[in-house]
Amino acid sequence: MLMLCLGCGIHASAQFRIGAEVGYLNSNYALEGGPKHSTPGFLAGVIASYTIRDIGWLESGLTIQQKGVHFEPLYIESIPASINDVQMKAYYLDLPLLVGLKFNISKELSILPKAGGFLSYGLHAEAAFAGQTSEGEAFTVKYNPFTALGHIGATVDPLLIRMGYDRFDVGFQAGLDVMWKQYALRGAYKQGLNSHDFFSYRMNCRTFSVSLAYYF
Repeated sequence: MLMLCLGCGIHASAQFRIGAEVGYLNSNYALEGGPKHSTPGFLAGVIASYTIRDIGWLESGLTIQQKGVHFEPLYIESIPASINDVQMKAYYLDLPLLVGLKFNISKELSILPKAGGFLSYGLHAEAAFAGQTSEGEAFTVKYNPFTALGHIGATVDPLLIRMGYDRFDVGFQAGLDVMWKQYALRGAYKQGLNSHDFFSYRMNCRTFSVSLAYYF
């Protein structure tokens, strides 16, 4: 936002806009040595954009995003049980900082390629896993991985296992908007750079989203 304010001297050729967006988000975690599963989610939030000389584009905002991961089966030697289903859904507050160019196709139609970075903070999450103990007894565990401490040991009761997950994530973002009048069809790809430990895997979150925005 400070970067946006620094350009306020170009009053005659700059335009500040506030908008709202809602859309679909697909998260796909890159797992080191593990399977990959795409998980559907959603996003909703507000956009703050600043146009300079009708071609330069600065953008930020805040969105709530639902991300998740699902993989099976999971085998960890230090746990006296077999885990056959692991799921996690997390709700993040996402802050992007993007720069781009605005190409006017016509008086009312524009295309905006842009790129930059993002910062995400986890608000709430729920993890669940199901399996069987070494005695063949089925069990299911649910907990909040943002508040859990990582705890794995050979003598640990499977019902007491809690694996923590980092609330923070940073990464690279690129996208393309197609604007018509006050509406925008937005596509974005995000690559998380923060590697997270979850059970026996190290994961990096990747998301692709498609949303519809309206600028006031």
